[in-house]
Amino acid sequence: MKKRFLMMAAVAAMTVASMTACSSKPAETTAAETEAVEEESVEETEAEEAEEETEAVEEESVEETEAEEAEEETEAAEDESVEEESVEESEEESK
Repeated sequence: MKKRFLMMAAVAAMTVASMTACSSKPAETTAAETEAVEEESVEETEAEEAEEETEAVEEESVEETEAEEAEEETEAAEDESVEEESVEESEEESK
């Protein structure tokens, strides 16, 4: 009888312990913990903004470089076409 009582008490204690461990009530946080979390999120946000700004600047410089290269190619093509026209004109005049 004594063993049975101890066993039932142990089962009851384990049941109560498991029920309290699975509580859905959110844990309370202290002001210091809340402040630390807010500081971390501000730092993360600032870091993300700086990274986005850096990427935007890099993209701009790539676009500018590509535009300059395209402009140089256009100028070179125009120069070639002007030279070809000059050669054709001089050949016609010499005939």
